[in-house]
This record gives sequence, C-alpha cells and structure tokens, in this order.
Amino acid sequence: MICHEECIHCKNKEPHKHLCEPDELKDAISDCEFCGEKNVTLLHLCPGKVEALKFYCPGCGRVAVGPDNLCTPQPIPPELKERLKKAIAKEPVPKICKVCLQAVERPGHVCDLQFPFKCPGCNEIITSLNHICPQFVDKARYICSICGRLGISQFDLCVPLRLV
Repeated sequence: MICHEECIHCKNKEPHKHLCEPDELKDAISDCEFCGEKNVTLLHLCPGKVEALKFYCPGCGRVAVGPDNLCTPQPIPPELKERLKKAIAKEPVPKICKVCLQAVERPGHVCDLQFPFKCPGCNEIITSLNHICPQFVDKARYICSICGRLGISQFDLCVPLRLV
C-alpha cells in the first residue's frame, strides 16, 4: 500500500491535482469527455465543458466541473459561467488570462490586458499599462486579490474583492 502525504490545500490524502497550482497542470492528462480533444489539461475549456461547470475557486478564480480539483470550491456564479461561454464562443482561440489562466473576453482582465482597448473611465484608446485616470478610479468597485489592480466590474479581475 502506498501512503500519500496530506494535501496542503484540501487535506486530501489521495493523489490528485489542483487547478490552483499551475505547476501541476503542465502535462496533458486526458482526453476531453465533452468535445473529444486529445491530451488536454484540467484548464481546457470547450462549449460542452463550460456548460457543465459547477464550481469556481474564489482564491485563484479558476473553474471546474467538480469540486475535487479546486482548493476552496464554491458554486460558480451564473454571470461568470455566461462570461466564459462568451469568451470561448467569440474566437477560434480564446484569450487566456496569463494570471488566472481562464478564458476571458477581450481586452481581458485588468491583470493581463490586450492592447489597444478603450478605457472604461475616460474612453481614451489605451496602448500601454501605464494609464490610470480619475474617471476610472472613481468608477472602480473591485480590487484583484492577486495583483492589486482596480476594476469597475468583478469580471474585470481574476480574483475580485469588493471595495468598501
């Protein structure tokens, strides 16, 4: 019998992988049961898998069909599920946020923007990360618990925390 150390995240003693640990996700692990794509990782998203998503981790922002691969699984908010559907439906290869590794609508999370884009505060076309305007700061209602950037909507950030 092989004994396993207790998982530092969930205290599980069975061998498993967490979406919250990117180093554990580098190798392809299986074929997608939803679309049939071969050798995909746990981060793979396709329309069928997005439809089946039931959980997300508020600590890292990642999503999963079942709770076992997330450190602190919570029911996925319907709005987040709809955003993921839109993100993967719009383009053949969706934009993947480099911080949370989730599919996002362009220009992406504030944590990993794709330039150019229109600032939601002042409507100026932005071409670099060094833009912050008073209008954006006034409208900001969330902060990312990973990178500390501000967002107007919770969907602008990987792991949003509401500002008080």
